[in-house]
Order: sequence, then structure tokens, then C-alpha cells
Amino acid sequence: MSKFQKKLDDLEEQRKKISKEIIELVETSEDVKKYLDLIEERNGLYHEQISLYKDDLIKNYNSCKHILVYTRIRERCWKPTYKDCGCIKCGLDSRILSCNRETLFLDEKIMYDYLKEHPFKGIETEISCDLFLAMAIYAKIKGAHPDIDDETAIKYFEISLENIRNISVNEERKISRARRLSLSKNFKRWNASDVHQG
Repeated sequence: MSKFQKKLDDLEEQRKKISKEIIELVETSEDVKKYLDLIEERNGLYHEQISLYKDDLIKNYNSCKHILVYTRIRERCWKPTYKDCGCIKCGLDSRILSCNRETLFLDEKIMYDYLKEHPFKGIETEISCDLFLAMAIYAKIKGAHPDIDDETAIKYFEISLENIRNISVNEERKISRARRLSLSKNFKRWNASDVHQG
């Protein structure tokens, strides 16, 4: 047996001995057992919480009668135009499907998986708009008119969006407008051209 192999075997033997001592200590210590039980219980509650959150999001997506805006338009002279859609009511956004699932946050992964399994259909407005802006406008309309039907909400939405785009305001007013819509004060995506990517 080589010196290298002997050293390797010795190290493995020492490791096994320490592992055995750790297991014996864990099995005889009430505090350690309690600690491990609490960790397991906490992890179980966390997974239950995630499951409830996922169920709630999916229920919301399933019950939504989607109103769609174009959230990204990719135009290529050698390929057909491709349009991604987003729902101004529930926030589903087909742009998520062009992402790497492993890099997404939990709610984005749920949306990704949902869109992979369900066709994304709804009332198409043919409006190009940043989804955060569209959702903010819709939320204000729904807040002012809780019982509004979808067709009327779309008309109000179109008028509101047109007013925002056509009434020129200074940067201070844009910041104020963004705050009123519960958007970041640095929000800059007000125009239809913001969704075009060449």
C-alpha cells in the first residue's frame, strides 16, 4: 500500500470516527434533538406557506378574465413581429417565458410554470404599454369604480393612458404622477415606444 493511500485511509477512518461521535452526541442530547425537531417543524411550516402562496396565485390567475396589453414588441425585418402580452388585472406577463427559470424569484417561477401549462387568452386591447403602468391605471379605475365591467374599464383605461401620453408635463409632475399611481418616483416608461425592442 502506498503512503498516499495509507494517508487517505487514515483520514477516512478519522472522519468516520468523528461522525460516529457526533451521531452518538445528537442521539443522547435532548437539547440537540429539540433543536433538530424545531428546525424540521419550521421547514415544514415554510413549505406549507409556499404551497398556500402558490395556490392563491394560481387561483387568482385561473379566476381572472384577462385584459391584455402588449408588454414587448420585437420587430425584425427577416422574422415576423413577436408580441408579448400582459394582463392589467392579475399581472400575468408572457415575457417571463423568455427567462431562465432557475434565475427567477418564487412568484416569477409560479407565473412561468403557470404560463407553460395554460394558454394565455383574454380581451386583447392592442395597446402597447408598460405592464406596471397599465396595472396602476387599472387599479385606480377599479378603486374609483369597483363594479365597473371589463369593456367600460378598457375604455376608461384607454382614455387615461392617452391623457398621460398626450399631456406633456415637467419632471416634477411626472414624479408626482408616478407617486399617485403607486409607481416608483423614477418610473420612466410612459410611452408606447417603451415596449418596442428592435
